[in-house]
Amino acid sequence: MEYVVGSQVFDKALLNYYYKWKFRHPSSHDFLRVYENTAHMELDWYLDYFINSTKVIEYLIEDIRAEENKTLVTLKRLGTMPMPIDIEVTYKDGSTSWHTIPLTIMRGQKSTDLDHNFKVEPDWPWTNPNYDLILDQPIDKVKAVRIDPTLRLADFDLSNNFKELQDN
Repeated sequence: MEYVVGSQVFDKALLNYYYKWKFRHPSSHDFLRVYENTAHMELDWYLDYFINSTKVIEYLIEDIRAEENKTLVTLKRLGTMPMPIDIEVTYKDGSTSWHTIPLTIMRGQKSTDLDHNFKVEPDWPWTNPNYDLILDQPIDKVKAVRIDPTLRLADFDLSNNFKELQDN
């Protein structure tokens, strides 16, 4: 849940949950409603996919290529569970940029995390297995792209979450 809503909202929602439900008997739906109200996003899908199923999370970086004066990163969902995706882009000058791709079914996105200032990208429709992330930098400035560098996603195969570009 922290990966989906961001660490600041996660901590705030956990406190809200405690104060609202202490000494009572909440259900998983009560927990979810507190997080939805705190994060200002829909999380029913999270309960359906993450809690009430055995679906697998599996994403990969399929391709990185030049597109005019920008860089196009093609992501692919191989698993049956949709999740919002965090991307770290490392540039050849040593700088990094962080991007978050929310799901359309969330009807919102995570706020800035404690450690990272995310650029919110257009929503990823959960029915589409492919997504094109457009970076404003030309490909000759990009060194590497990584899905979920914080390792909170529960991705099934981490070996395909990183792609480093070769120097030409």
